[in-house]
Amino acid sequence: MNSKDFLVYTIVISVLGLGTYFVINALNYFDPVHACYIDVDRDILRGNRKTILEAIHKIKRESRQDYKIMCKYVDKISENFCIASDWHLDPSWRDNSIGKSCYIRGSKTIYLFPAEEYSQDVVSARAKAIKKYSNFSREFWEHKK
Repeated sequence: MNSKDFLVYTIVISVLGLGTYFVINALNYFDPVHACYIDVDRDILRGNRKTILEAIHKIKRESRQDYKIMCKYVDKISENFCIASDWHLDPSWRDNSIGKSCYIRGSKTIYLFPAEEYSQDVVSARAKAIKKYSNFSREFWEHKK
């Protein structure tokens, strides 16, 4: 293989890699540098994925420790109502004061109630909820209570 072929292959692989990165990030959250992938499941009719992604970026900017905890103990952030009939849902794991959200103990999923509205207040409330429930998830998985 000559240097011209090598250059062409390198460019093609780079373009495909960057394209894949942007497609994944358009639908979910992916940070390959910190090995962080979170499935972001939004409510198509009543939701706003942008506020969830901005909340994740806010956590990353403000607290590396909270970001690491989130990346390790959260697999999915679902913009959906909590599953009220789930027996894992202890009332202490639900906190409507931080943006109507919940965490089902024993999972790695955070539920944020759908919100069409976009504002920094919504982003901040979601960041606060994600941090809180990431710590609940960590507590469960480290101590299996």
